[in-house]
Amino acid sequence: MVVQATNQAGGSLEHFFDMQIPGGGVGGSNGCAAQHNAPKETGWGDRYGGVKNKDECKELPEVLQPGCNWRFDWLKGGSNPDISYRRVACPHSLVGKSACQRTDDKYEDKMYVNL
Repeated sequence: MVVQATNQAGGSLEHFFDMQIPGGGVGGSNGCAAQHNAPKETGWGDRYGGVKNKDECKELPEVLQPGCNWRFDWLKGGSNPDISYRRVACPHSLVGKSACQRTDDKYEDKMYVNL
């Protein structure tokens, strides 16, 4: 899997990032729950961890359900799994969606916001 990190976790956690998965919990900032009329304090499910099973994904707006289902189908319901990773240059397909690109990614066409 290739992911694009667009922020870093606060506190003392080193080598840690959050995957923003629909139904995965809203954490401390409750970032985008309001745009989908989620319950104000928790989003769907627990604030940290989200919904507990695939059936609860049906409570999310239809547009978010495929992402929630992915968590249980592909990620096997994982919440804060241990992973092995390595840094790679972000592919154009992700840069095109986020409009963010690191200044140390070596591309000839620097057409996005540099981080």
